[in-house]
Amino acid sequence: MTSGLVGTGWTLEGVLGFLLDEGGSGRRALYECAAGGDGFLSLDRGCEGRPELGLSGFLYSTPPGTEDVVPVYRCRIGGDHFASRDPGCEGQVTELQLGYLRRTQELVNRAYNPSTGTHWVTTGPIGPGWFFEFALGYALTRDGGDRAPFFGCLNGGVDHFVSLDPGCEGRASQGRDGGSTGSRPPACRPRRCTAAGPGAATSPPSTPRARARPARGGSATSAPPGPSRRPRRRRRPSRCA
Repeated sequence: MTSGLVGTGWTLEGVLGFLLDEGGSGRRALYECAAGGDGFLSLDRGCEGRPELGLSGFLYSTPPGTEDVVPVYRCRIGGDHFASRDPGCEGQVTELQLGYLRRTQELVNRAYNPSTGTHWVTTGPIGPGWFFEFALGYALTRDGGDRAPFFGCLNGGVDHFVSLDPGCEGRASQGRDGGSTGSRPPACRPRRCTAAGPGAATSPPSTPRARARPARGGSATSAPPGPSRRPRRRRRPSRCA
């Protein structure tokens, strides 16, 4: 479980959601910890007496009511910890509810599924079998006269697409992904910045330049424990809205 980079030999199981960059009222810090060969998440800065691997990010303690969130739980199967959005921990032992993750974030990513040969463009989590290719840009989070909402849609079981139609042109809707504008705002200048947003991906067998990127969300990718490191301050991605 990590919001950072994963080592070789690990395969993405799924992205649970997205963490926040900063703490504040109604938010909790989430830490990555190690216990032998087991990595786990904790709300305790001291990692419950185990080695700390770093600050993963922040999540809501309760639903904020201002954005779509999903609950996340810490689970255990034997001596192995994992995290899940299922309160029953997929039939295993539920240890505690960690908090609430954001369901989406501002970064618009493109992913590829080599088994189906299809792509998926989304601001939300990607599931098993999908590999991150690259980021297309940032979605607008506030409405305005020059902006149009766009929605994630599903045609059948594997064909994901985005549409300006809230009804997804008669297909299944996966919810609003954000807003777009038809023209580039004059004040918007591209800047180089650090990657921000959750989801980790490992190198797929047949896709170009797949990478694992630092995530603001818990990722169901298991990462091997490493030496303790000091949390580094993460810089917000610049965006125009």
